[in-house]
Amino acid sequence: MAMVPIDEKECQLDLKDMHQALLDHSFDAIVSIDTEGAILGWNLSAESTFGWKAEEVVGKKLSEVLIPEKYRAAHTEGLRRFMHTGKARVLNQHLELSALHRNGGELPVEISIVPSRQNGRVVFTGIIRDITESKNAIRQAQLREEEYKILHEVAQALQNSNSMEAMLREALGAISRSKELHVENKAGIFLADQEKQVLRLAVRIGKFPAGFLKNLKEIPFYNIPYGRCFTSGEMVVRDWCMFYPQQPGPFGKENQYGSYIVPLKCRNETMGVLFLYTPESPPCYEGSRDVLRSIAALIGNAIKHRQYEKEIQKQNKQLRMFNFMKNRFLGIASHDLRNPIYLILTYCSILAEGSLGKLNDRQEKIIDKIIYSGEYMRDLLSNLLDISKIESGQFHLDKKPANFNLLVQSQVEMSQQLADKKQIRLEFFPDELPDVAVDKCSMIQVVDNLVGNAIKFSPPGARVIVSTRKNGNRWRFSVEDEGPGLDKEEMALAFEEFQTLSAKPTGGEKATGLGLAISKKIINLHGGEMGVESEKEMGSTFYFDLPI
Repeated sequence: MAMVPIDEKECQLDLKDMHQALLDHSFDAIVSIDTEGAILGWNLSAESTFGWKAEEVVGKKLSEVLIPEKYRAAHTEGLRRFMHTGKARVLNQHLELSALHRNGGELPVEISIVPSRQNGRVVFTGIIRDITESKNAIRQAQLREEEYKILHEVAQALQNSNSMEAMLREALGAISRSKELHVENKAGIFLADQEKQVLRLAVRIGKFPAGFLKNLKEIPFYNIPYGRCFTSGEMVVRDWCMFYPQQPGPFGKENQYGSYIVPLKCRNETMGVLFLYTPESPPCYEGSRDVLRSIAALIGNAIKHRQYEKEIQKQNKQLRMFNFMKNRFLGIASHDLRNPIYLILTYCSILAEGSLGKLNDRQEKIIDKIIYSGEYMRDLLSNLLDISKIESGQFHLDKKPANFNLLVQSQVEMSQQLADKKQIRLEFFPDELPDVAVDKCSMIQVVDNLVGNAIKFSPPGARVIVSTRKNGNRWRFSVEDEGPGLDKEEMALAFEEFQTLSAKPTGGEKATGLGLAISKKIINLHGGEMGVESEKEMGSTFYFDLPI
């Protein structure tokens, strides 16, 4: 096989072309200069990165093309030092610097500079990478971290402060400490008066620009999107109040500060306006708008919540006053009315017995009706007096250890006469229970009410079962009847005052609608719970549990 002779010049040319091809296809910008700072090499990536074509810059000074003016003196001094000492501080290491673009703007770059010798002279080659995207990513991460921090601090201030003023002042302090918002320590919050459609200064921190309060009262705010001057520092609220960043001088020529004017909204309701002042020609980033809107939403919702709380406290105070007046009235009325009722019942009983002469049939019927209604009125007044005492805190328990089974047995025996009138079987099944501390009189009232209701609402010939048993760490008293039962809605209302349910007494008895309500309150005062289990047409079981 014949050997083809190699042409050395052609080989050198091919290597040179290959070297240039490698440079041109590099993702990094590669720029070479001589010791005088003149540009020798400029690859394709350098063209796309800095905007200059190679033929436009080769031969020019690097300082005129890439180096910002503030660094040019240091660049020239570095070249001079290398020529005299052979040493340079920037060689063979990664550096982060700023470089000029053709459009005059600066962009952050990472550069590595390597010296070499070519044709007997020193050449500096810089491998340059545009790090704008990575810098922006880091910057955005820092901004997000700062945003989360300021939002967290504002949220804490809104949650931990006691009064409205303290809450808003703490929130303003947290905002003014933010590094990224560049807000000076001067800010104010105006709250909206929805009835008069005006804003009033609620809280401020720092010293406001000269003329702020004076101009606030005197100069119409036609150039500010939240409204106009009203009177005495008040401003009209407008639904079209918009975010209004960095507009200098809204309060007169003497104010050269920028400002953020942000509406405080809760849903679609304007709760107020947030004023923040920034240094002259303030730096601002795009995220300021979003973070301030998030802060404004937090503050707006917090203001609405505090207003609700204040209104609820006001209403609760009124309710307590009305409840006190009601209980006082009930107590006085029931106490004062009981004596006339007892007098009426006494005289009617004397008449019914015939002590003042025999009554005819018609007179007996009328007297019986008076006695029946009088007894109902007497029971109602007694219940009203109990209710008023309990709710006013004047119902005091005298709790002493008692054998509860004996107490129940006694009441069952007393109720037997009423049950016999309706042919109702009244049965008691006691469990072994230790003595329990109860107020005997009030507990007799509760047991009598539950047993009496079971007899009252059960049909003739039915069965009523009274029982006591252990129920975990409590014991339970229950009364099971065979009455009409209750549905879910009626069970929820059973212990409310003056509730009329579908079940009616089967013997024409009267019901005040207060017995169960009083019984439940008494059991609650004993630290227990009262409830009912029932199904329509399947009877009911009323019970209460007390701690052992």
